[in-house]
Amino acid sequence: MLHVTSESARLRGGGTITDSAQILLDAGTTWHLIFDQSSTIENSATFMGAGELVVAELATAIFQSGATTAATLRNQGGIEIGTSPGTLNIEKALVQDPSGLLEMEIGG
Repeated sequence: MLHVTSESARLRGGGTITDSAQILLDAGTTWHLIFDQSSTIENSATFMGAGELVVAELATAIFQSGATTAATLRNQGGIEIGTSPGTLNIEKALVQDPSGLLEMEIGG
């Protein structure tokens, strides 16, 4: 588990947050995803706590189907959800900034 207790943590570059990752965000902290490329959050990765997960402008976060965020998710860049169709479990709030793009396929 990664426990973020300072004001903010930043992940730069592309990459993968693996299946078993658990990231705890204390109140008043922010986890910024800042990528020049896409980054993938695997389906069992979990963000939790009173902090905020931010997908920054020009960044794209690809949440594999079944990923969970129990922290507030703020989209300033791009969010893609799973495979066709996928699920993203947001237990608090999704804040969609004007610059953010939410890409999803709606099954039916």
